[in-house]
Amino acid sequence: MTLLSSVVPEPDLSKLVVFNVTSNSLSLSWNARDQAFDHFVVEVIEAEPGSRKIEHTVSGDQRSVVIPRLKGATRYELTLYGSSGSQHTPPLTTVATTGIVFPIDLGSYLHMV
Repeated sequence: MTLLSSVVPEPDLSKLVVFNVTSNSLSLSWNARDQAFDHFVVEVIEAEPGSRKIEHTVSGDQRSVVIPRLKGATRYELTLYGSSGSQHTPPLTTVATTGIVFPIDLGSYLHMV
């Protein structure tokens, strides 16, 4: 009896992670093989129906991006594609909710200092 072993190759694009979430920004990171992509496209869409899509293009040698100018306490769908020439990977998608914006009463704050 002969046993054959095979190694399952690591996908070209994997492990989309959201971190450093604030009230107006968030960061994304991912894994990709070195020199596998010309660039990455990150699509950011508010979860509300009819919301516009914002696209960020990131260099192929980067593995993270900060997404600024988001609304507080808002759920976003984040989709990442790797692109090489005219070819795109299947998307990686995740969701994240930005933090709550708390108004600051400067008078009370300055009184405490």
